[in-house]
Amino acid sequence: MLKVGVNEFYKQAIYNMLSESYREYKNIALDDIENLYDETGETKIFINKALEYSISNNTTIYFVEGENVLYKDFSKKSFKIAVIINTNTSTFAILPWDYIEQIGLNNVKVGDKVDINKFKYEIEKNKNNTFEYQDSSNESMSREYFSNYQFRLLHNKEMAYAQLNEEYSKAKFDKIEDFEKYVTNNIMEFSKSNMSAYQVSSKENYTQYICVDENKRYYIFRAKSIFDYDVILDTYTIDIPEFTTKYNEAGDREKVVLNINKFMLALNDKDYKYAYSVLANSFKEKNFPTYESFEQYVKSNFFEKNKFDYIEFGNEAGTYYTYEINITDETGKSNKTVTKTFIMLLNEGTKFEISFNV
Repeated sequence: MLKVGVNEFYKQAIYNMLSESYREYKNIALDDIENLYDETGETKIFINKALEYSISNNTTIYFVEGENVLYKDFSKKSFKIAVIINTNTSTFAILPWDYIEQIGLNNVKVGDKVDINKFKYEIEKNKNNTFEYQDSSNESMSREYFSNYQFRLLHNKEMAYAQLNEEYSKAKFDKIEDFEKYVTNNIMEFSKSNMSAYQVSSKENYTQYICVDENKRYYIFRAKSIFDYDVILDTYTIDIPEFTTKYNEAGDREKVVLNINKFMLALNDKDYKYAYSVLANSFKEKNFPTYESFEQYVKSNFFEKNKFDYIEFGNEAGTYYTYEINITDETGKSNKTVTKTFIMLLNEGTKFEISFNV
């Protein structure tokens, strides 16, 4: 919070936002405010969890956990707080966590009954405790998820890692150090990109927000509620329902294209682990017996950002498919064109094996 010193405006504002119950509990007078809170400076606030409890038709209390990130040095500090909101009067009151602990509500869980007689939930309106409802359209929610997660990728990798979808995280990263390396390898794109497109769809147990940035990088948010969501950072590591449906409805030629596109996306993502995992075993044994040898080959023979142009499709022996592809530098730094013929075996489900001329 802000240390207000002799600034009467901020002293009054903070005093007015605190609940009447808390002020009485602490015996707080207006002049006490400047001694209660330490200075932090300008911060970005993230809400990680929020438990909602309805007090009446128009009054709700939220038990909130989050963190402040200080802009000047990006240091982080966790916080817990409770907020009472009255929707009829558009007013709110703050209950600091030490008071929540004092009245025994610090361990409230979903389904618990809250003793509302432990605090005063009626709110007297003043010039500092009112709010306006913000636009919560699909676009605004998509931009909020995108910008918040982008900030965490840059300044709080531990929290960004913790928010990953569990299945996705296990498939892509063996440990947090692998995730940190992945972020570092792509840091320029993460730091400079803006959301350029989005799509929102309702699933059985969550709402899915698919955000695409200017570099065609995907951020997929699966939200069970506004603050309860996980993240998937590409469309190739695990198969999202949209891909599986499209794949199952596709003919063999389109399936080959979809799979080669996964391989290309992984190369552009510098995710050589995934690209190596889909190589045919005999091809790996002959040409890239180690992951390191494959990574070195890719860095020497492909581009930082590859653009695949599909030239000629072929079917060999009814089992193996070929596709001749021209590969160019999507960044425009090189005018070189690399031509490769990819050979693919389609396996059960969405599995496949790939090789190419070396």
